[in-house]
Amino acid sequence: MTVGRAIWSNPYIQAIAGDFMEYANHKEINYQIVTDEEALSDVPFDKKVMEKIVMNLLINSFKYTRKGDAISIKAGVKAFKSKYNYSYSVGEELLEDHETVSIIVSDTGVGISEQSISKVFDRFYQVESKNQQNHLGTGIGLALVKNFVLLHKGSISIYSERGAGSDFVVKFPISADHYLHGEIQTTEDLSFETESGTESDQTYPDSSYKTVIANDLANQQNIKEKTILLAEDNVDLRTIIRASLEAKYKVIDFDNGKPALEYLRDNDVDLIVSDIMMPEMDGIAFCKAIKRNVETSHIPFILLTAKSGVDSMLEGTESGADLYFEKPVDLTLLKTSIANIFKQQEVLREYYAKNYFAEISSVSVNKQDNQFLKDVSDIIDEFLDRTELDVNTIASRMMMSRSKLYAKIKTLTGKSVVEFILSYRLRRASKFLLESDMNIQQAMYAVGIESRSYFTKAFKKEFNMTPSQFIQKHKE
Repeated sequence: MTVGRAIWSNPYIQAIAGDFMEYANHKEINYQIVTDEEALSDVPFDKKVMEKIVMNLLINSFKYTRKGDAISIKAGVKAFKSKYNYSYSVGEELLEDHETVSIIVSDTGVGISEQSISKVFDRFYQVESKNQQNHLGTGIGLALVKNFVLLHKGSISIYSERGAGSDFVVKFPISADHYLHGEIQTTEDLSFETESGTESDQTYPDSSYKTVIANDLANQQNIKEKTILLAEDNVDLRTIIRASLEAKYKVIDFDNGKPALEYLRDNDVDLIVSDIMMPEMDGIAFCKAIKRNVETSHIPFILLTAKSGVDSMLEGTESGADLYFEKPVDLTLLKTSIANIFKQQEVLREYYAKNYFAEISSVSVNKQDNQFLKDVSDIIDEFLDRTELDVNTIASRMMMSRSKLYAKIKTLTGKSVVEFILSYRLRRASKFLLESDMNIQQAMYAVGIESRSYFTKAFKKEFNMTPSQFIQKHKE
C-alpha cells in the first residue's frame, strides 16, 4: 500500500467533524471540535482513509452517548493524557508524543469495563448495554480502523471506564522515516482542476478524495475489468452514471432492486451502486438482501439518496451499505471512491498475505463474511490430513454453486478455491512447526501433503523461505 504525502490540514478535520454538528444539536449532545493552530507539512497519510477513521469513531461515539452527555474531537500535536484508569493500545508503541500527530475522539457515554477493553478492536465485538443499541460502524468497523492505522505505521488506543466514558486516540508518525521505500506517494502537486480553476488540496474534504490517492488508483488500470451493477429508477441519471463508469468498468443497470436481485442469483458483480428511493424494491431493502445473503454479502454496496443529514446516513449504514452519497452525485468523487474500495480490498488481502499469523477473518469486513470464512476453514480442518478435499466437497457442504463459491473466495482472498486450500494448509503447517514438537515431515503429513519436494516448494512460495529457514527465523 502507498500512502499519500500531504499537509496535515486542520480545516479538513473540522469539515469532516462539522457534518455532525446539526445531528449533535438534534440529539442534545454537547459536541466540540478542537484543533491545534499549528499546521504540519509533509505528514504522510491518506486523507480518504483518515475520513473513514474519523467518521467511524464519531458515529460510534454518537451511538453510545446519551442526551445531555458530551462528545469532542481534537486534532493536532499536543500531548494527551486521559482521565480514565483503564486502557488498551495497539500499534507503534515506541513513538514519542513529539513524533506524532493525533486525532482524539472522546465521549461521556456508556464506557467500557476493564474486562472488555482489550477486546474492543476485535472484529464484531460489541459493548453490552441495557439502555443502548449495538455499536454502529461505517461498513468497516473498529477492527478495520485498527488495520488502517497500523498500515499507516500509527497506533490506536482506548482509555475508558464503565459508566464514565471513553477516549479513542489515533496517532500517526510525523516523519516519513517510519515508512519503507516505495510506501509513500511522492507526487508533489496535490492540487486538482475544477471548472473554476485550480483548487488547493488542503481546503476541504472533496479535494482530498480526488487527489491524495491518485497514485494508488492509477495502479487499478492494470487489473481485470470489474463489473458494477447500477440500480436507479431515474432514466437520465442512470444513463449519466453508466456513461461515466463505463470508461473503466463493465456496467449492468436496472431500474429498481427487484430485477437486480434476480440477476445476482445467477451472475456475479464486483460492486453495487443503488438509489434508495425506487419502486418495487427500494435501495435499503435491496442492500439488506445483499448483505444478509452469504453468496453476496461480500459485494461492496454504495447507496445514493436525495435525502440529507446524519439521520439518513445512519439509515444507510444500518442497512449494511459501505458508502453513502447524497445527490446530486459528484461523479469524480463516486469514481474515486469506487476505485478506493477495490484498493481497500487489495490492502486487506495484502495484509493477510504478508502477516503469516493473521487470522483469515482479517480479510472480511462484515460478520456474514467472517462466518463464511470460518465455515470454509472448518471444512478444510476436517480434511486437513487427507488429500481428497476438492472444490465440489466444499461447495456441497456450504450449499453453494461452484461459481458462487469461487467468486466469493476470489473476492475476499484474491485466490482461487484450490489456491486458498493450499495456502490454508501451509499456514497450519507453519503453526505446527512453531507451536508443537512436530518436525517438517510430520507437519507436512498433518496437512495432507505427501511429497517433501512439493511441500518445500509450496512453502517457500507462500512464506518466501524454506520450512527450515522459517523455523530458524521464528524460533530464535
